[in-house]
Amino acid sequence: MCLRTIETKERIAESDIVCYKILRMRYDGRFVTPVVGKKVSNKVLCGKRLFKPSFFSIKDIKNFSNFKEIRRGYIHCHALKPDPRYLLSRERVFKCTIPKGTRYWYDDNYCEYAARKIRFVEEIP
Repeated sequence: MCLRTIETKERIAESDIVCYKILRMRYDGRFVTPVVGKKVSNKVLCGKRLFKPSFFSIKDIKNFSNFKEIRRGYIHCHALKPDPRYLLSRERVFKCTIPKGTRYWYDDNYCEYAARKIRFVEEIP
């Protein structure tokens, strides 16, 4: 999951921000992140490495624009609760928060966050 944005710098959460994270349940009942497969063993998930966002260009039919692509070193999550009809059978949705003071990026087009840290609140049935 990559977040693409035209923002020029990270935002800092002025208060806790509600978000939603999809996790995949393994055969042993533990949860992992769906893309990277990182084990989630506690209530907080942090990006391990600090990477600068990579720059890439997308050639549009009408014009040529520059975006930032946020990849590694950030936890990617959704601003809106994902529709359970589109989840795979072993995927679960968790309500989370991006804690106050955490650096994050936001993509208006897809309503996604890429944050340095998220806290798990509860599993959404």
